[in-house]
Amino acid sequence: MKQTNVLGLEAPLVHAIAAVRRRYEESHGEKSDISLTTLIGPPLISELKRRHDDELTEDASDVIYALFGSLAHEILRGVADGMEGYLVEKRLYANVRGWKLSGALDIAYYRHQDAGYRLDDWKVVSVWEALNGPKPDKTAQLNCLAEFMRRNGYGPVNSLRLVYLFRDWSKRKAQRGEHPPTQVQMVDVPTWTSEETNAYLDARVRLHQEARALRDDAIPLCTPSERWEAEPAYAVMKTGRKSALRLLPTLDEAESWKAKNGGTHIDVRPGEPTRCLSFCAAAPVCRFGKELLKPKDELLENLKASLEIQGTALNSPKSEEHYYDKVFNRGTAP
Repeated sequence: MKQTNVLGLEAPLVHAIAAVRRRYEESHGEKSDISLTTLIGPPLISELKRRHDDELTEDASDVIYALFGSLAHEILRGVADGMEGYLVEKRLYANVRGWKLSGALDIAYYRHQDAGYRLDDWKVVSVWEALNGPKPDKTAQLNCLAEFMRRNGYGPVNSLRLVYLFRDWSKRKAQRGEHPPTQVQMVDVPTWTSEETNAYLDARVRLHQEARALRDDAIPLCTPSERWEAEPAYAVMKTGRKSALRLLPTLDEAESWKAKNGGTHIDVRPGEPTRCLSFCAAAPVCRFGKELLKPKDELLENLKASLEIQGTALNSPKSEEHYYDKVFNRGTAP
């Protein structure tokens, strides 16, 4: 993937970012058919990036977060490496369905009182990442790494934990209850049995193997959750009023509320595929991503047709205006 420098960042910073990304890509592809991070992710994204690497670009300013994470891991490795009872930044391998998988643990500590390891994953993240508990992909990643440890003779693994280091934490917001109370948060992650983990690994490998055998346009699209897509919302509106009287999660609830409380019409507010619009490097070569990048009028007509099939519609200028605001005023489309 080609790196661009739209903002004209200074050469040392650009080179540092490039080095981090290069080391990440090399380590994830080294001596294996697929990395654990890629395995957990959508097959469509991994295949498109693999096949169209020379066509895709990524701007240095969009991946500075990777530099932050790399710095934290370098400090961790320098301090904890060699300490008794600790495994630090160790890459492990496992074979599943004829593929060699690789995954790197951040830090594991052998706890004598538990006669087993506690596996920690350090994450330099935004505060929002920690909302509503561990995300499914983080839970899967830690449980798969625990299985890799068992297969490589490091076991048992008795507990899993995410260690969040918040890059945008605010003490003032913490005092108001809007942010976690401290800039570091340790979250216990549910553990799976070895049988559950192996079944998950088998299913994920099968999905990626099937995708590798298909044409680009035949690989199944990412699911709404993989697109980080919010559910559509239904706004009960009143003619002449800009804001909604009430915003509800389903059309039935919106119609019921309108019947009881008044309103002239209901607007549908589509969920935004956040990953596709802002965080997926493969979007320019993805059939779903290409739709998002089409000119406004063409995309709006496609959206209208899609919603009509689902039995709803963008039935007012306000709906169209809201859709434009969500999708097109973000610099992601012409």
